[in-house]
Amino acid sequence: MLVAMGNVYYHNNFLDRARDYYEEARQNFERYTDQYHKEMLFGINTVDGNLALIEIQRNNFKKAEDILNRIYQRRLLSEKRSDLL
Repeated sequence: MLVAMGNVYYHNNFLDRARDYYEEARQNFERYTDQYHKEMLFGINTVDGNLALIEIQRNNFKKAEDILNRIYQRRLLSEKRSDLL
């Protein structure tokens, strides 16, 4: 639900509020136990992708690139290679 709320704020160009929701969602995903590791990574990657979009909107391209590279590195380590496409 937090990611969805962040999306609403993002699409209405309230980027600071969107970032707040995405960061709270990320903190929640980081609390997942090892039993839900794949779900945790999917959630964190989704949130980080959204945070990168905010940085792009703000013309902070280097910061966006750094975030996207972290997503890429996590996906390289996953067993689901189709996520790299």
